[in-house]
Amino acid sequence: MSISRGMRTSPPNSRWSGSLLGSGVVEGPAPSNMEHPQNTRRAVARSNTRFAFMAETPPFGQAAPRPRTAGGGCAGMPDSLCEKGLANNPPCSAPRPGAGERAGGRAARRRGHDRREPSDPLAGKGFLHYRCVFHSGGRTMSHEPGNVFHRVLDRPLPRAVRSQGVWIETEDGRRFLDASGGAVVVNVGHGRKEIADAVAAQLGTLSYVHPTMFTSTPLEELARALAAHTPRGLNRFYFMSSGSEAVETAIKFARQVHLARGNPERHLLIARWNSYHGLTLGALAAAGRTPFRLPFYPMLRDAVHLPAPYCLRCSYGLRFPSCRLRCALAIEETIRCLGPGAVSAFIGETVGGASIAVLPPPPGYWPLVREICDRHGVLLIMDEVMCGMGRTGKWFAAEHYGATPDILVLGKGLSGGTIALSAVAVREEHVETVRRTAGNFAHGGTFSHNVTACAAGLAAVRLLERERLVERAADLGARLGARLREELAPHPNVGDIRGLGMMWGIEFVRERETLSPFPRAEKLTERLWQHLFDHGVITYKSVGMAAGDGDGLIVAPPFVITEEEIEVVLAGLKDALQAVLGR
Repeated sequence: MSISRGMRTSPPNSRWSGSLLGSGVVEGPAPSNMEHPQNTRRAVARSNTRFAFMAETPPFGQAAPRPRTAGGGCAGMPDSLCEKGLANNPPCSAPRPGAGERAGGRAARRRGHDRREPSDPLAGKGFLHYRCVFHSGGRTMSHEPGNVFHRVLDRPLPRAVRSQGVWIETEDGRRFLDASGGAVVVNVGHGRKEIADAVAAQLGTLSYVHPTMFTSTPLEELARALAAHTPRGLNRFYFMSSGSEAVETAIKFARQVHLARGNPERHLLIARWNSYHGLTLGALAAAGRTPFRLPFYPMLRDAVHLPAPYCLRCSYGLRFPSCRLRCALAIEETIRCLGPGAVSAFIGETVGGASIAVLPPPPGYWPLVREICDRHGVLLIMDEVMCGMGRTGKWFAAEHYGATPDILVLGKGLSGGTIALSAVAVREEHVETVRRTAGNFAHGGTFSHNVTACAAGLAAVRLLERERLVERAADLGARLGARLREELAPHPNVGDIRGLGMMWGIEFVRERETLSPFPRAEKLTERLWQHLFDHGVITYKSVGMAAGDGDGLIVAPPFVITEEEIEVVLAGLKDALQAVLGR
């Protein structure tokens, strides 16, 4: 489906309305001109020009611009938005490709594209305003490589210049609804002044001290604030920068605890397939995401991997609950097979994330794993880099399952998604065991226990508390999940929609009856993601969960998203399915 279809037009002086989730109907005379920011830029005048219909919300404290039109048809509104009651929004007057002068030239200016009008009187009253953003297939950017070694090498990237709430804006005026918080990172919302102020104040007073030489107030206050929320007994915190670093810290701490106990033979790690724990060599050895592991496999000191609790595609061909949690029992069998006293720790994501399009485990899984680990003297590491810090509607996902780990790994949202900050939360008795025998923990880093990062983390925790954002993630997240199922579950290529809180995954299948996946070579996820991105909605890709094949998208927005903005995400998803799969 072409994105240029499905937009109905209105006469310049007609009345228009738009209804979103019961927030009421906006009525009034259609404005006289729809502005297209940056439409005079040469970069947007290429042959593949399209119009992306994006939702616009005002930056905090600012009025939303009023939509304007000079009549004529719009080439940019997805059918799914029309179905949402938005078809009568003021039409866009941007010139279509090939019509008259090049888009954004002098003729466009003469038609009034740059004319300003008073701000919308409805701004700030909870209504979404839409504008047509003129761009060139998502490619309005410099193709010059510059000096940056980007992770993505096969395409140029748009330059982001500002962000607020759930919105990211690029230098050419486009706005993107960040429906995944980046890599499921941003929880308190983009552009939080409270965090910026805390960081600025800290940099102005004490910017850096080495962690073996000094402690600091932000460090101690952040640890105290986290201890008020972590599962009981996890009251000591070791701060690092990235999630990968924190995972390796957890693995090394488990090993040192066993050494301190006089059990040097305990050195093996058990992990799961379809897991993600990071991309440094130590974290990659624990991760179960084969495409990332293969290039570096000869360099890994590998963990022992077992199947994930993936009931949709059970590795044992069983069904829950008659399976009696065979996937958890396999951990005990493996511990016995590896030899008594050989296993140091078991590591798993409390809720599966990037490698499996969000996977809440079946009831009883984590309590049984906890019991098995206790029975065999194995330490339990629960990785909540992605699913912690309120993401699942509780401060920590372990709270959903009634199991407390020995080591809890945190990251991503720990600083609100602003500064690199991660942590491991451990039991005080384990720290004391190491202290009595070794004196110190044999691990560290130049920027561990970083005073400025901890100031950002403390500000983020205070925002979560003061604005009750964890409770909001639970309540509005349930609404998000229900709406995803209502709108997408009927689609024949949607195999499963799963999640909790503000963390949801959609798994796509070729045939729903057999759950047969699309071959990876078809790159369905990438095509869906790109269509969404080109039209202003950001999601997170998840692939390979079906023995290397399989496709999924993750929807995990900042907790400050509104119900109206959720509807924009849903409309974008439906439009992407229609455009890519043709139904």
